[in-house]
Amino acid sequence: MDEIVAGIIDRGEAMNAIDKTKHYTMFEIAACFNVHCSTVSQLINLFILQGTMIDTFSCFEPKQSFLIIQP
Repeated sequence: MDEIVAGIIDRGEAMNAIDKTKHYTMFEIAACFNVHCSTVSQLINLFILQGTMIDTFSCFEPKQSFLIIQP
């Protein structure tokens, strides 16, 4: 895994690069980065979304809900 992530600074990008090889499971990637498997999945998905120019930080902002009360 070390040679795959050499020179990659972003953790999500590094996990994505490892995942793309299809040689490692999410569990193995999680163990390498000392995180939970779901964290690996979330960071890979966020990295992919960033590449499609979607504002990934908006998913961390609290959602505003509007309640319209009609008389």
